[in-house]
Amino acid sequence: MAGTEWQPEPIDRALSAHESWYKGDGAYGDGSDFHWDYYNSYVIQPFLVTLLTALQPVTDRCSPIWPGCPHAACANAAIQERLIAPDGSFPVLGRSMAYRTGAFHHLAHQAWRGTLPTEIALPRSAAP
Repeated sequence: MAGTEWQPEPIDRALSAHESWYKGDGAYGDGSDFHWDYYNSYVIQPFLVTLLTALQPVTDRCSPIWPGCPHAACANAAIQERLIAPDGSFPVLGRSMAYRTGAFHHLAHQAWRGTLPTEIALPRSAAP
């Protein structure tokens, strides 16, 4: 996208690692262990979706991980939406206490992309 050569090896390593760190139900570990916190939201999910979306037209290197990514992203967004209490608060989870300002980055990213799960998406006519 920047009009210069890219180095696929670091991206291949990162994608392979994330594929092996997938824990199910839309959640990735940030290593072999799983931590129930918001790291999926403000780092893993939005950047993984953005990276794979950008790579789709350029290379088929991401084709092994791509089919599961949109499903995982939707599943994770649905879980996040259900964590929001009626008063708008959300729980402090795991290592996220000190840096939870980005807690719903993924949920906002999915809304911006128009890819919220159908069970939580607003109908187009109801959207602001």
